Amino acid sequence: MKLNGLANTEIYKPDILDGTDEAISVQKHSAEQTHAKEEHKPWKTDAVDSAAHIETYNNYSSAGTHVDKVTAQQSTSTDSLSKVPVASETVDGVEIDPETPNMPQTEADRLAQAFKESEAFVRMMEKHQHAIMVKVRELPEWRALGSQLIEDLSPKHYEILQKMLWTAIARTHEPQWHNEDARNFGVPVNKWQSKLNRELPLKNNHQDYNLVDMWNGVGLKNSELMEFTMYNTVTMFFMLKASAGYLDDNIRTFLPQVRFGEDSGPDATFENRMASIAEYVNQQFKEAQRTLTATDRFSISLNSNFTFNVRGGSRDSNEFLQDVLNNAGGWLLTRVLDSIFNHRGENGEVPSWLESTGTVDFWRILAEDFGMGFIEASDEYLEWIDRLWTARARKQTDEWLFEEFGFGLDDLTFSNGRLSGRTQEITDVINSDDRFEQYLLSRRTLQSASIVDALRTPPDLDLSFINIIFEDGRFSIIY
Repeated sequence: MKLNGLANTEIYKPDILDGTDEAISVQKHSAEQTHAKEEHKPWKTDAVDSAAHIETYNNYSSAGTHVDKVTAQQSTSTDSLSKVPVASETVDGVEIDPETPNMPQTEADRLAQAFKESEAFVRMMEKHQHAIMVKVRELPEWRALGSQLIEDLSPKHYEILQKMLWTAIARTHEPQWHNEDARNFGVPVNKWQSKLNRELPLKNNHQDYNLVDMWNGVGLKNSELMEFTMYNTVTMFFMLKASAGYLDDNIRTFLPQVRFGEDSGPDATFENRMASIAEYVNQQFKEAQRTLTATDRFSISLNSNFTFNVRGGSRDSNEFLQDVLNNAGGWLLTRVLDSIFNHRGENGEVPSWLESTGTVDFWRILAEDFGMGFIEASDEYLEWIDRLWTARARKQTDEWLFEEFGFGLDDLTFSNGRLSGRTQEITDVINSDDRFEQYLLSRRTLQSASIVDALRTPPDLDLSFINIIFEDGRFSIIY
């Protein structure tokens, strides 16, 4: 299967609900690969394991509802998620075409305008540009706009948001999160559950949550937990809408961060993501006074050391393109890997290896609940892409060690549960820096594998299965 591939994203994969702005800025990056079949298979053994959260999301609770996949797929196919024209409305007895430029403002339009023109917002933009999305929550105009946007959601999208909120609250109630969350909010662990039950009640069914009432109560009931959870969930929901192609100026006004969702939207195909590299390569050929003909077709693969190998053209042209790719700098490799991992299908489909990204299963929700579907890929290709991800994580861990400490993975050993260096000097550094204990066995961080996973990953993994095509001045990828 051949896909052409747009967007400017990186390849990091965060827990999206843990931290608003930082998480938003890296949301498009993925964490766990699972195949889009009737049963979800975890392809990433060293990434965030969200299998439990996938089960939570699909089943809600033991006393709640269970969504049958066949039924859900049927309802998605007949749902109103497609972007149909907005129905006309009647104003003072006159039917108004919503496409007419002079149509009356909706309530959301009016509230968005009031928010942008509020004195507090203008003053805040002048003084707190870097903290705008923290400070903005204090403004009543912003809260009113959020309430209206939630109220205006279609029934289908309203239920998706309900399900996301239920999942976020259920996660917070899980015992393994208590100690960490209690520390974050300064609450003694033994009082944490009672605080959760009071401020974040976990109901049996996602439909039991009245989102508008809950949103309007944020900030009014002195509930730090509710504000944190509600704000992050609503933010992530609109990120999903952006990634599905549903966005308007009122949502951009409400949450400027949603532009990151647009970057990973339906148009983020492999060809489009690689457009800047194609422009760079074409310019290099032009400056070297080399002519690319319509019949030139180059096949590009990766070596185990993350250098490029080119074949398919003449020997001279292959060597030239190979030198261009390998000597461009780290930005080019990062963009290529980002394009491989995060591109969308021609009709906006989500790659099955991006199916889960931590607690909110961002890409799975986008594919299934928003009806975007999955790109088809063989089990063999999923194993290959996992190998590429693992090798990249090892490389990033090695680079981090050199940058921070001046030595790399080859200078470390792990035996009998103990990490040490090949010299006493390195061992002393390991014993004196808490970061080694922090990253020793932890799951993948935003940028790298755990130290143990990196040490256990062979440095010479075969990556030759990657097959990128450069033809007619554009890039595509073959599975």
